[in-house]
Amino acid sequence: MSRVGLITLIAILAATSAPAGAKTREGVLPLPEERAALNHYNGSVLYGVSSDFADSRSPRTYSHVLGATVDYTYSKNWSLGLNLNLKADTINGQIPKGEEQGYTEVLYPSTAANVSYLAPAFEKHSWGFTVYGQPLWDEDARLEGHRALIGSAGNIQFFFFNKRYSMSHTLDTAKLINTYRENSKGTANPDHFFIYKWRNDLRFARTYKATYAFGAKVTRYLDNFVGYSYTSTFSISKTWNNFTATLSYDNGGFTDDGYIRLWYVDEYRRIFRLMMNYAF
Repeated sequence: MSRVGLITLIAILAATSAPAGAKTREGVLPLPEERAALNHYNGSVLYGVSSDFADSRSPRTYSHVLGATVDYTYSKNWSLGLNLNLKADTINGQIPKGEEQGYTEVLYPSTAANVSYLAPAFEKHSWGFTVYGQPLWDEDARLEGHRALIGSAGNIQFFFFNKRYSMSHTLDTAKLINTYRENSKGTANPDHFFIYKWRNDLRFARTYKATYAFGAKVTRYLDNFVGYSYTSTFSISKTWNNFTATLSYDNGGFTDDGYIRLWYVDEYRRIFRLMMNYAF
């Protein structure tokens, strides 16, 4: 299948329990009345490294991402978000590059923007939706004819035990705008994605959080073929003031965090990932 750098898909789904611009430094989604007390501008920088252990090739490939997010909350309900990322793969500590290739062909910048709405639900809980878009201009997307990704997501999140435990349900739909009907391998390009995700977060020992999420995805291709896939994610994170480190494991037919550049449509993956994030 073709490779596509769908960062926004992950920007929505990797944090499906919180629309963009709604995270506090502790990672708990505030209710709208609490957001009024937040700074209008919030941001974060991150670094992540991951590897797919379903890929038995040696030496092992590691995917790296360096990114930044800026959110502007202009009311207690509405916010704007902008994501910037630079991704690269390494083998034996070096970026693989052919003699005739430039670094613009092996380094993958991306940008994404979103508008989010958040409102209270049943007093202690919340619901929200996000509309997002991402132009695709990396080398893989250019060669395969992928031009942009646009979509929307809605979620409802329930809080229990003074927000120590939360559970969310998210529905996401996205369209991949293509130049070509077929990819370089002669198979139809994906057209639409429909995703459901169920996520559970448990906070303990004040600064730790454990997460389990299950996702199901339907992919429709330009030849009207429909594919189905599932994934499970386990993670644990630790927060020190503004800094958070997260170790996670994805197991299933798709990855939805967006930090893996070589994103294969409906291919089985076993990804271990370390993410470090500083919020300001």
